[in-house]
Amino acid sequence: GTAWLAIANGYPVTATAAIVVMAGFALWAFLQASPAHDRWLLSAPLGLFAGWLTAASMVSLGVILAGYGWLSDTGAALTMLAVILIVAVVVQLRQASMPSYSVSVVWASIGVAAVSWQDNPVAAYAALIGAGVQAGVALWAFRRR
Repeated sequence: GTAWLAIANGYPVTATAAIVVMAGFALWAFLQASPAHDRWLLSAPLGLFAGWLTAASMVSLGVILAGYGWLSDTGAALTMLAVILIVAVVVQLRQASMPSYSVSVVWASIGVAAVSWQDNPVAAYAALIGAGVQAGVALWAFRRR
């Protein structure tokens, strides 16, 4: 994370590539962690970190897509929110007994909604809908396990 902070402002494309790689490794680690062993010292923190990185990496990619004019602001936001939701649902279903991942994704989605509220209400509503869907999936998966 420290390297990402050092390059984020000056080199946004490089920073986006770095955070996507970070998210990939965090997701891999979270999916490998066994909730039966070190549930609160390993699985839960990995879930929080992987969830945050899932959202942050896709937000970063959305900023690149809109910033370079490849998609409109709303188009980039909606596309990346959909990607976040798809990835988050798949990951949560694979690790149903660890809802910390979804807690982090929901929290990040609410943050996206709060930041977007004034300038892009469509993205804000989409983020809130995604947060609700993710919370529902996490609850369903946890109860079903």
